[in-house]
Amino acid sequence: MMVHGDWVEAQSALNAKLKPQEPVKARRTFSDYMTNEWALYVTDNWKASTQITQGSFVRRYIRPYFDAMFLDDIKAPDVVAFHQTLGHLSTKTRRTIQTILGTMFSNAVELEIISKSPVKRKGQVPKLQKTEKPALSDEQAWELWDALNTPALIRYRAFYGTLLFTTIRTSEALGLKWGDVDFASRTITIKRAIFRGAETTPKTNASLRKRSMPTPLYDAMLNHRTMATFRAPTDYVFASKTGHPFNPDILRENLQGVLRDKMNLNLGARADGVTSVEAYVRLDDLSEERRQGRARGSRASVTKSHHRGLCARDRGVSVADSVRSFSASGCRW
Repeated sequence: MMVHGDWVEAQSALNAKLKPQEPVKARRTFSDYMTNEWALYVTDNWKASTQITQGSFVRRYIRPYFDAMFLDDIKAPDVVAFHQTLGHLSTKTRRTIQTILGTMFSNAVELEIISKSPVKRKGQVPKLQKTEKPALSDEQAWELWDALNTPALIRYRAFYGTLLFTTIRTSEALGLKWGDVDFASRTITIKRAIFRGAETTPKTNASLRKRSMPTPLYDAMLNHRTMATFRAPTDYVFASKTGHPFNPDILRENLQGVLRDKMNLNLGARADGVTSVEAYVRLDDLSEERRQGRARGSRASVTKSHHRGLCARDRGVSVADSVRSFSASGCRW
């Protein structure tokens, strides 16, 4: 190596030559990150049901837009521009996609693939305008219960009663087996859920719990067991003729028919036309708040009143009297 200059310049050039050079990091595309690090994150952290539902947003919207971009080139304005292409989606769906994006980039930051996430908590996606969702009143809840007591629907009455009286999720009710039903103590124990015909764990750890069976549900469950073909402890309580859990689509259609044709009620449906069974009885998704004593808003009040009314009628007291004995965990039996 030839250096033109004095001794100091020569020494400086030699030191620079001998100094270890830091390797130049290869630029990572969004697609490469998704195929490797994100795929591992999903496997470790997302339940099978989440991989299907949330994964559909990733495949349909997020990857087609970002895959060809370099991760470190994606900035906040790019996220804003991405959301402008989602104007045909509901605000709730867009906020769900924003949450997924935030998790993706936060994971990339944690792995030191990028230095900063381009996803912001405010300003990139519209705010969700909260609206009161319809719920059954005390009288309507009992009218529904009575309307289910027909030869055509008696086979499903205990299932709908389980949702009405215990506030568990549809998937958890479908996952019940006879070994989970204790007639002596009048309780049912939630141990599993059904998603797309397969067993999975309940949505949250708090879902693994016992729920009381009030007298109407207890009687309906006894009657249901008498009619059941499959009664072994490992058999599903709400089973089809093949022994598999009921088809939730059929359950939903039956309930829609009762509400529409017998009660003249239309509680609405989601924009995509898909509505779960518990969405009609309007008890399920408040169950966590109710158990923790944090039910919020008018919808929570209607739901609590509904549950109080169910408890009250079973014990032969008025709704007003039952308010005094109502607790966050439900009725005191």
